[in-house]
Amino acid sequence: MIDKVDCKLYHTIIARIKELNNAIHKDSTLGKGFEIGHSYFAPEDISVIDNEWVRNVVEYEIIPLIEEYWFDKCANRLRLCGKRYLIKKLCNREHRSTIKGSSN
Repeated sequence: MIDKVDCKLYHTIIARIKELNNAIHKDSTLGKGFEIGHSYFAPEDISVIDNEWVRNVVEYEIIPLIEEYWFDKCANRLRLCGKRYLIKKLCNREHRSTIKGSSN
């Protein structure tokens, strides 16, 4: 399925989620069982996958999950969990002005 998706951002996010999963896997308080699964990026109809769809998955599903995982960690992890930072990092977006209450 993944090779049938014609959205560059989608493929970029998949690669970055794999990197993020490596960090989750290595985190002694989380581990393999907390890795972000493929179901977040596997809609029933792949024709809905476009940049906006990917950004929505990141903003409304992945970021809240990461914030929950690392809510009590050191300042560096809290910075990592800043919504604007993560959206920019994951989606290569300069900023999301629609996000309110972000820490970055």
